[in-house]
Amino acid sequence: MPRPIRASALLLLAPLAACGPKQGPIVYAVASDDMGEQALTLDVARPTTPGPHPAVLLLHAGGWRGGHLYEWDLRDRMNTLAQAGFVAVTVEYRLTAERRPDGGVRWPWPAQASDARCAARWVRAHAADLDVDPARVGAMGWSAGGHLALLLALAPDAPDLDDGSCPHAGSPAAQAAASRSGPADLVAMPTDTIDPGRAYLAALLDLPDGDDPRDHAAAYAVASPLHRRTGAEAPVLQQQGTDDPIVPPSLARRLDQALVADGHPAWLVEVAGVGHLWLGDAAEAAAAAEVDFLRWALGPEPGAPWSPPGGLQR
Repeated sequence: MPRPIRASALLLLAPLAACGPKQGPIVYAVASDDMGEQALTLDVARPTTPGPHPAVLLLHAGGWRGGHLYEWDLRDRMNTLAQAGFVAVTVEYRLTAERRPDGGVRWPWPAQASDARCAARWVRAHAADLDVDPARVGAMGWSAGGHLALLLALAPDAPDLDDGSCPHAGSPAAQAAASRSGPADLVAMPTDTIDPGRAYLAALLDLPDGDDPRDHAAAYAVASPLHRRTGAEAPVLQQQGTDDPIVPPSLARRLDQALVADGHPAWLVEVAGVGHLWLGDAAEAAAAAEVDFLRWALGPEPGAPWSPPGGLQR
């Protein structure tokens, strides 16, 4: 099988100046190792109104092991955000499901964080073509994607989260993050979660077969939004189901308590009866809250402190 075309060549085939809503996958980086290369893609939906606009990265779910650019309702989410005045960017990142010949994980941590950070840099590198204000870039995600969004907001100054595969310079910071069921404290997660949560964590760090994730607290701290806070002041919204057994609400509570104690602008919305999957009315209310929050946090001049819209409980 031929190797992917280098990122620079693919970008020339799809000039950004011609972007419209949902242009189609664009290569933003190419990761390589001794097994070859993997092209990493993103897709863009843009408002029809003149900018510059804030941008929002959409980071998919999947336990860091699965998922894709358009998972679940991400196409609809892109359109909704574009209609609300955001440049919406859905991002592919490397997954732990891919294995090496010896059975080890091909792309363990920090590949996933490195790719999210690279996508933020790509947006800023192409801000003029995308009609984006580079000072207003947010991130949102569900489950594993929420975890990555939190890291972009809380740990932007963390060079150890870059693995050297990104061809773009500039800041990887998110000026706001909205996380839905995102694991905020990976140190506590192995004790609080049930399988497959522990299996997802073991693969993330490529632990040897048979190792218990609960024995690797120091390694998980490096990948944990709670333990990587660097003093960044980006507003954070966490939305969490009270009945989630994979990402229990205790994890979000720990981060929220720490952020509030720090004086950080943070909100935790817990929704009774919701598990790890958000469906029906709960999903619609959560999506509306995310758009409302991001409009406030990334607006030209945020006004009075934000509060969750009616129907959601802290």
